[in-house]
Amino acid sequence: MIVPMSKITILVSGSGRQAALERLRKLGVVHVAAVRTPAAEEIHAIQGELADAERALHLIGVDPEKAEAVPGKPQEAPAAVKEILV
Repeated sequence: MIVPMSKITILVSGSGRQAALERLRKLGVVHVAAVRTPAAEEIHAIQGELADAERALHLIGVDPEKAEAVPGKPQEAPAAVKEILV
C-alpha cells in the first residue's frame, strides 16, 4: 500500500547535520530534500519558541528530552504553550 507523504521540517545544528541525515537515511522512511539555510532572525525566533515549549513541558511535569510527539493539530501547539505559561 502506498501512503501519501507528509511534509515535515527538521531543525538540526550545523554540527549535527551529517549525523542526522545518516540516521534518517538508515530509517528509510523519509525523503530528504535540501532547503535554504534559515536567516539568523528565523533561528532566533524558533529558539525562543522551543524554549517556551520546554518551559511549558517542565511546568506540567514532562521531561522535554523524553517527551514523545502526539498526533493532533500542530497549529494549535503555540496557543497551548502560551496558555500553560500564563
